[in-house]
Amino acid sequence: MTGKNTINWVISVLLCSFFIACKQEPMQDFEESREKMNEIENMSFSQTAYYPNPMGMVDTLSINMDINRNPQSILGYDFLIKGEGEDMIYENGEFKLVNHPKREVTIFPSDKSIERDHNILNNRFIQYSPLTLMNLEDWYYSGDTILQESNYAMYARVDLDTVINENSVYTVFRIYIHGESKLPERFERNNYYKGELSQRVVYEYDQYRFGSSNSKSQYSIPSNFVSVPYGISTQDLVMLKKGEKAPDFEGFDLKNEWVETGDFADQQVLVMFSAINCSYCKLAMEFLTEENNQLSEGLNLISFYPEDSKGQVSRYMNYFNPSFSVIANAGQVGQNFGVNVYPTFYLINPQGKIEEVVQGFNRDFLNKFLIKKGS
Repeated sequence: MTGKNTINWVISVLLCSFFIACKQEPMQDFEESREKMNEIENMSFSQTAYYPNPMGMVDTLSINMDINRNPQSILGYDFLIKGEGEDMIYENGEFKLVNHPKREVTIFPSDKSIERDHNILNNRFIQYSPLTLMNLEDWYYSGDTILQESNYAMYARVDLDTVINENSVYTVFRIYIHGESKLPERFERNNYYKGELSQRVVYEYDQYRFGSSNSKSQYSIPSNFVSVPYGISTQDLVMLKKGEKAPDFEGFDLKNEWVETGDFADQQVLVMFSAINCSYCKLAMEFLTEENNQLSEGLNLISFYPEDSKGQVSRYMNYFNPSFSVIANAGQVGQNFGVNVYPTFYLINPQGKIEEVVQGFNRDFLNKFLIKKGS
């Protein structure tokens, strides 16, 4: 081997070693970034999605997301998503969808756990959140780039590679990690059809904030909304109206005492329909069982739980210890009254006719039936 050939060979070896090292080091940065994100107890960030539509324009969706570590969660964390007109809250196994234009909160009763998990796992902001994406496997380094005068390392992952009707269909994910912060700030889902790019969906992440479990964000359910069980439209059931005859009801309460309409002949009855994971029902129950409150003389209050089992309601009532009858497994009673949201109150007069119907937690309405102890 001549001296010139020797030099060329050495240079080739050095260049090869250099490029191999360059490909290894960025993956190490990726793993360090993933490890950092997985160790954080509390994280918040903004997320903006850009979806091309058939009209040739781009739909923009923006949310703010808070994540709190919870090993018991199906995701490993709880979350709060605040969007444009709709919020999503998942905490300690309870998932709620808050629709501001409709003033409704969708709740998921215990028998809808499969539907609850499906809605969580298939939510686009969860699927394409930086935490979800960073924990996917099979990422590989694909190069460096500059976006808006900042350096980024690019990582790619093949999500789909198949043939449909003899046409190739290929989807590749690409994530961009900022050179200084080592945090993902951009994600692309690139869809290819017959070798050509057919759609590119882009997500951008910014305004990252990190904290401990003590910095957990708080969310207050909006007042004067109502809770709607998942899978039930407010149009599915026709609520009874003022002036109509109240249907008969019956059932065993939590004390195994039989309760029926005939027990309250010629008496005024306030019927309350609730669900245990309805925040407004909780507010109403707290108000009705306050230490200084008692029911007005001559009023009978009965609380029905159409969505929940006796065991669930019994455990729930340990927090309130109500003096009035509470009946679980009351789905048929709820249907007979046409209840489609929670809480719903029916005031029934001594003649058995509905005198007033109120949906949601209304303090002024309930105050009419309470007196302060000792007054």
